[in-house]
Amino acid sequence: NQVLPKKIDLDFEVKEGFNQIEPKVSIRRKDTSIGRAYYNPDDEDRKYIYSSTTILGSTLNKGFGFNAWLKLHGSDCDRLMNEAAIKGTIIHICCSVIASGDDLHTNTKLYDKGKTYEITEDIYNNILAFKKFYLEHRPVIKAIELSLYSRDIPFSGTCDYVVVMPNKKGEPKLCLIDIKTGREYPKSHELQLVSYKILFDKIHGEEHGTIDEIYCLYLKDTGNY
Repeated sequence: NQVLPKKIDLDFEVKEGFNQIEPKVSIRRKDTSIGRAYYNPDDEDRKYIYSSTTILGSTLNKGFGFNAWLKLHGSDCDRLMNEAAIKGTIIHICCSVIASGDDLHTNTKLYDKGKTYEITEDIYNNILAFKKFYLEHRPVIKAIELSLYSRDIPFSGTCDYVVVMPNKKGEPKLCLIDIKTGREYPKSHELQLVSYKILFDKIHGEEHGTIDEIYCLYLKDTGNY
């Protein structure tokens, strides 16, 4: 274990050599007015492929509850959604730190573009929920934040975790896990993970085996998952 500095950049990446599964090609992210896209900078004819979350976000209705929330908060929606996105990013990073075997302290600060963020009580409880999951299921980490891109598939993405984890019968299975810190949108989240499985199986299936199971890990402010 290494003790991390008291500040962590929101662009934090796990230490080199930790991931047993790495992207097959160099991948870069491009943020557009529509959403997130990925490309291979080594390609002479760059092919920008939108992430599956961008595609799903523009095509699926999140339902009556979300629409009612938009009407209730009106012009304040952008600020609230941005705050939720930052909170989700912080939680993802803190969980990645723990999963990669590093020490994380509650007084650790995270920073991005001159702004500093603290680990609040809610965020701390979300992290406890992840630790509870980790201790109860003991996943063997194969990759954290694995970028998935193929010119042959019309969507791309980054999966949070690829792990080997026992199923209900105690049999080891290769699994994709995606962390969620907000409300549950089962259909959208299911399709997102299915898209990651399609990409992983195409890119890494021959070398590492195809994905057996997919999971959304919902981390609650209560400390449970």
